[in-house]
Amino acid sequence: ILEEHANRVLHDASRAAIVAAEELQSKSDQVLHDEASVRQILSNQRRDSEFIAALSLIDRQGLLRASSSRFPVEPVDLSMQDHIAYLNKPVNAYQKTAQLGSPYTPKKSTQAILPLARHIFSVSGQAIGQVQAEINLSYFQDFYERVAKDLGAKISLYDKDGALIVQAMTLQNTFKAEADEAVVASVKNSFGEQGRFESTLIGADKATSYSYLKMKDFPLVVVLGRDLD
Repeated sequence: ILEEHANRVLHDASRAAIVAAEELQSKSDQVLHDEASVRQILSNQRRDSEFIAALSLIDRQGLLRASSSRFPVEPVDLSMQDHIAYLNKPVNAYQKTAQLGSPYTPKKSTQAILPLARHIFSVSGQAIGQVQAEINLSYFQDFYERVAKDLGAKISLYDKDGALIVQAMTLQNTFKAEADEAVVASVKNSFGEQGRFESTLIGADKATSYSYLKMKDFPLVVVLGRDLD
């Protein structure tokens, strides 16, 4: 259920970014340089998504140029965000799939988002910018907290480098923050797509059983932990 939830959210967000990008790249330069027109296209693709906070247009220099959530926008520099920097490398100039980024909190917002972006191509096939889908991390958080409570477990979502994205646990559990290091080390050292292991922290009176699943289509790992009786 955890992988299915994450896959649905990420695939839907990716699809929205791709459709918006394909529509924008069919428009004239006049439309692409008109913020109001671009915002209308982005808003139409976002529709009433319960987890996409916004769809945004980012230009070739990594500057935010339009957003479905606000108008007008400040040209915020996003070029150093890892997924934008990755797409702007010459070797990735023709990538047609969406690229997942690391969480960040947009300027003038208090809500953290998980971004993914897809190139917009010119008629000649050159990348001229990206459409970014901004996924509310609170959507993951709320779902994981409900499941954690039902299962009496700790649930975490990590990226491929072991950085913690979302974590939820029940109040009754005695999980320690140091467990993250043990989990990350075990998962990163494993070649399997899924697995299970146990870990006992120093000073803990019981071991914790962890199950992990590496997502197939996105560089994320879902981990579920339960104290052993």
